[in-house]
Amino acid sequence: MDNGKLDLILEKLEALDRIEERLDRLEERMDRLEEHMDRLEERMDRLEERMDKLEARTDELETGVRGIKLELENEIRKNISIVAEGHLDLVRKLDDITKPMNKLEMLEVQVYMLQSKVHDLERRLSA
Repeated sequence: MDNGKLDLILEKLEALDRIEERLDRLEERMDRLEEHMDRLEERMDRLEERMDKLEARTDELETGVRGIKLELENEIRKNISIVAEGHLDLVRKLDDITKPMNKLEMLEVQVYMLQSKVHDLERRLSA
């Protein structure tokens, strides 16, 4: 019976060896998983840094756009209105200047017509 006990002890030791091997393999896998998780965590940290930079750039762009909008509303529109008013004044002044010229042209046409009639009448009288 001593052999039976010894065989049983040997079987138990072999089973323990197999369990120990499996635990070693599991530990190796856990180590690899841990390394993988560490790399993943590093990548996530880099991604967070990039997202922070992107967010800062977006904030900067929003500030710039807001400034452009304010300049457009406060300065450019006002300047366009001033230029438009000046343009209207110039158009009015041009109209004022051209009115007498238009009247003069009409008078010249009338004089030319009268001269033609006078010449026509002179020709008739002399004939």
